[in-house]
Amino acid sequence: MTLAPTNVTFDEATMRVELADGRTIAVPLVAFPRLMQATPAQREQIEFGRHGLHWEALNEDISIAGLLAAFGEDKRALQIDDLVLGTTNAPYRRSIAAIELANAVTGADVSDWRVHVATFFTEVRPELVVAFARAHGISLPELTRAYHTMRGATGEANPALEKLIEQLAPTA
Repeated sequence: MTLAPTNVTFDEATMRVELADGRTIAVPLVAFPRLMQATPAQREQIEFGRHGLHWEALNEDISIAGLLAAFGEDKRALQIDDLVLGTTNAPYRRSIAAIELANAVTGADVSDWRVHVATFFTEVRPELVVAFARAHGISLPELTRAYHTMRGATGEANPALEKLIEQLAPTA
Protein backbone atom coordinates (compact mmCIF):
# COMPACT_ATOMS: atom_id res chain seq x y z
CA MET A 1 0.00 0.00 0.00
CA THR A 2 1.42 3.37 -0.95
CA LEU A 3 0.02 6.60 0.38
CA ALA A 4 1.98 8.83 -1.98
CA PRO A 5 -0.14 11.60 -3.51
CA THR A 6 0.15 11.97 -7.29
CA ASN A 7 -2.30 14.78 -8.08
CA VAL A 8 -4.48 17.34 -6.32
CA THR A 9 -7.42 19.23 -7.80
CA PHE A 10 -9.78 21.80 -6.31
CA ASP A 11 -13.24 23.15 -6.96
CA GLU A 12 -15.05 25.79 -4.88
CA ALA A 13 -15.79 23.40 -2.01
CA THR A 14 -13.66 20.28 -2.42
CA MET A 15 -10.06 19.13 -2.61
CA ARG A 16 -9.47 15.83 -4.41
CA VAL A 17 -6.23 13.97 -3.75
CA GLU A 18 -5.26 11.14 -6.08
CA LEU A 19 -2.97 8.47 -4.63
CA ALA A 20 -0.37 6.29 -6.33
CA ASP A 21 -2.45 3.20 -5.52
CA GLY A 22 -5.39 4.54 -7.59
CA ARG A 23 -7.57 5.80 -4.76
CA THR A 24 -8.97 9.32 -4.67
CA ILE A 25 -9.81 11.13 -1.45
CA ALA A 26 -12.37 13.94 -1.68
CA VAL A 27 -12.36 16.28 1.30
CA PRO A 28 -14.26 19.48 2.07
CA LEU A 29 -12.08 22.57 1.77
CA VAL A 30 -13.74 24.01 4.86
CA ALA A 31 -11.64 21.53 6.87
CA PHE A 32 -8.53 23.46 5.78
CA PRO A 33 -9.10 27.20 6.34
CA ARG A 34 -5.74 28.23 4.83
CA LEU A 35 -6.52 26.39 1.60
CA MET A 36 -10.10 27.66 1.63
CA GLN A 37 -8.86 31.27 1.76
CA ALA A 38 -5.98 30.74 -0.68
CA THR A 39 -6.03 31.88 -4.27
CA PRO A 40 -6.01 29.25 -7.03
CA ALA A 41 -2.38 30.19 -7.75
CA GLN A 42 -1.41 29.63 -4.10
CA ARG A 43 -3.18 26.25 -4.08
CA GLU A 44 -1.18 25.17 -7.13
CA GLN A 45 2.13 25.65 -5.27
CA ILE A 46 2.00 22.13 -3.82
CA GLU A 47 5.03 20.13 -2.79
CA PHE A 48 4.25 16.42 -3.09
CA GLY A 49 5.90 14.42 -0.35
CA ARG A 50 6.02 10.71 0.09
CA HIS A 51 3.49 10.87 2.92
CA GLY A 52 1.61 14.08 2.30
CA LEU A 53 1.24 17.53 0.84
CA HIS A 54 2.93 20.82 1.70
CA TRP A 55 2.20 24.43 0.77
CA GLU A 56 5.21 26.51 1.87
CA ALA A 57 3.59 29.93 1.33
CA LEU A 58 0.48 28.88 3.26
CA ASN A 59 2.36 27.06 6.04
CA GLU A 60 0.06 24.07 5.45
CA ASP A 61 1.00 20.39 5.80
CA ILE A 62 -1.50 17.59 5.24
CA SER A 63 -0.70 13.93 5.80
CA ILE A 64 -2.38 11.37 3.58
CA ALA A 65 -2.83 9.01 6.53
CA GLY A 66 -4.58 11.83 8.36
CA LEU A 67 -6.88 12.51 5.41
CA LEU A 68 -7.79 8.84 5.14
CA ALA A 69 -8.44 8.66 8.86
CA ALA A 70 -10.40 11.89 9.16
CA PHE A 71 -12.56 11.37 6.12
CA GLY A 72 -13.85 7.92 6.75
CA GLU A 73 -11.35 5.38 5.59
CA ASP A 74 -9.41 4.55 8.69
CA LYS A 75 -10.17 6.12 12.07
CA ARG A 76 -7.63 3.78 13.67
CA ALA A 77 -4.77 5.58 11.90
CA LEU A 78 -5.54 8.79 13.80
CA GLN A 79 -5.69 6.90 17.08
CA ILE A 80 -2.29 5.35 16.32
CA ASP A 81 -0.87 8.77 15.44
CA ASP A 82 -2.20 10.22 18.72
CA LEU A 83 -0.68 7.42 20.79
CA VAL A 84 2.67 7.54 19.00
CA LEU A 85 2.94 11.33 19.09
CA GLY A 86 1.89 11.48 22.74
CA THR A 87 4.89 9.34 23.66
CA THR A 88 7.30 10.77 21.08
CA ASN A 89 6.62 14.41 21.95
CA ALA A 90 6.26 14.07 25.75
CA PRO A 91 9.90 14.73 26.75
CA TYR A 92 10.40 17.72 24.42
CA ARG A 93 9.26 21.33 24.13
CA ARG A 94 9.01 21.05 20.37
CA SER A 95 6.34 18.74 18.99
CA ILE A 96 6.66 16.75 15.80
CA ALA A 97 3.60 16.12 13.60
CA ALA A 98 2.77 12.68 12.20
CA ILE A 99 3.81 13.57 8.65
CA GLU A 100 7.12 15.02 9.91
CA LEU A 101 7.78 11.88 11.94
CA ALA A 102 7.00 9.65 8.95
CA ASN A 103 9.38 11.71 6.78
CA ALA A 104 12.06 11.69 9.48
CA VAL A 105 11.79 7.92 9.96
CA THR A 106 12.28 7.33 6.25
CA GLY A 107 15.24 9.69 6.18
CA ALA A 108 13.59 12.42 4.15
CA ASP A 109 14.03 15.01 6.92
CA VAL A 110 15.71 13.71 10.06
CA SER A 111 18.01 16.65 10.84
CA ASP A 112 15.63 18.62 13.06
CA TRP A 113 13.97 15.59 14.63
CA ARG A 114 16.79 13.21 15.57
CA VAL A 115 15.79 12.98 19.26
CA HIS A 116 12.13 12.47 18.37
CA VAL A 117 13.02 9.62 16.01
CA ALA A 118 15.16 8.01 18.72
CA THR A 119 12.26 8.34 21.18
CA PHE A 120 9.87 6.87 18.60
CA PHE A 121 12.03 3.77 18.22
CA THR A 122 12.96 3.32 21.88
CA GLU A 123 9.96 4.50 23.92
CA VAL A 124 6.90 3.73 21.77
CA ARG A 125 5.49 0.21 22.11
CA PRO A 126 6.81 -1.96 19.25
CA GLU A 127 3.29 -2.80 17.99
CA LEU A 128 2.55 0.92 17.68
CA VAL A 129 5.83 1.58 15.87
CA VAL A 130 4.88 -1.02 13.25
CA ALA A 131 1.24 0.15 13.08
CA PHE A 132 2.38 3.77 12.60
CA ALA A 133 4.74 2.69 9.82
CA ARG A 134 1.98 0.76 8.05
CA ALA A 135 -0.49 3.65 8.40
CA HIS A 136 2.04 5.97 6.76
CA GLY A 137 3.09 3.64 3.94
CA ILE A 138 6.50 2.81 5.42
CA SER A 139 7.52 -0.73 4.52
CA LEU A 140 9.02 -3.12 7.06
CA PRO A 141 12.45 -3.04 5.31
CA GLU A 142 12.42 0.79 5.40
CA LEU A 143 11.43 0.76 9.07
CA THR A 144 14.17 -1.75 9.85
CA ARG A 145 16.82 0.34 8.03
CA ALA A 146 15.71 3.48 9.86
CA TYR A 147 15.82 1.70 13.22
CA HIS A 148 19.33 0.35 12.58
CA THR A 149 20.51 3.78 11.42
CA MET A 150 19.12 5.36 14.60
CA ARG A 151 20.66 2.62 16.76
CA GLY A 152 24.04 3.08 15.10
CA ALA A 153 23.93 6.86 15.53
CA THR A 154 22.72 6.94 19.14
CA GLY A 155 23.66 3.59 20.62
CA GLU A 156 20.09 3.27 21.90
CA ALA A 157 18.27 0.00 21.24
CA ASN A 158 14.84 -1.52 21.67
CA PRO A 159 15.17 -5.32 21.94
CA ALA A 160 11.39 -5.77 21.93
CA LEU A 161 11.10 -3.90 18.62
CA GLU A 162 13.97 -5.91 17.16
CA LYS A 163 12.19 -9.13 18.15
CA LEU A 164 8.90 -7.99 16.58
CA ILE A 165 10.62 -6.93 13.36
CA GLU A 166 12.35 -10.30 13.21
CA GLN A 167 8.99 -12.09 13.66
CA LEU A 168 7.34 -10.00 10.94
CA ALA A 169 10.16 -10.27 8.41
CA PRO A 170 9.54 -12.79 5.66
CA THR A 171 11.82 -15.80 5.85
CA ALA A 172 14.08 -16.35 2.87
